[in-house]
Amino acid sequence: MKEEAQASSLLFPDDWGDIYINRAGELKEEVRKLFDTTVEPLASLELIVTLQNLGISYHLKKESKQSLSNISNNKDDVLGKKDLHAMSLLLMLLRGHGFEASQDNTNLYNLMVCALIYLKN
Repeated sequence: MKEEAQASSLLFPDDWGDIYINRAGELKEEVRKLFDTTVEPLASLELIVTLQNLGISYHLKKESKQSLSNISNNKDDVLGKKDLHAMSLLLMLLRGHGFEASQDNTNLYNLMVCALIYLKN
């Protein structure tokens, strides 16, 4: 048993944990900078979805909420562009994060118009 412990200590130096923890911190800061520099609402929405798909969105929950809050305050900019992808992401993320995303006739009509435009192209 003692030989196994010695063998594993030779394979995995003690400072590996520190290296990975430091690198994870650096990567979190890089993603925080992405949130700060991303201006387009669609790019912000896609960043949030990517973090969720990677399973690491919990590390940047505050930044995601702030970005969604900013987009939610100006959601007419996204909804008015008649972009099915952007509208779908916006409504999905707003609902998923507890923001108000009404299901009124205007949003449904806009989604249908976007779908028709998308299908025609």
